[in-house]
Amino acid sequence: MKQNVRYRISAAACDFCGVCVAVCPAGAIELKESSVRVLDELCVGCGDCAVMCPLGVPVREEAE
Repeated sequence: MKQNVRYRISAAACDFCGVCVAVCPAGAIELKESSVRVLDELCVGCGDCAVMCPLGVPVREEAE
């Protein structure tokens, strides 16, 4: 069930370690050499990325 939240990841704050990708149960995080993004259409809003990120980069936002 899709929740009414989404997550944003700032590439400027990210060190591209890949932890968020590894823990995302929906496969909703795309990580490339110098960019990272949450695929809203796949994200289930669980927050695992935010909990497990060692830098605390993923930020919860209310979906519109």
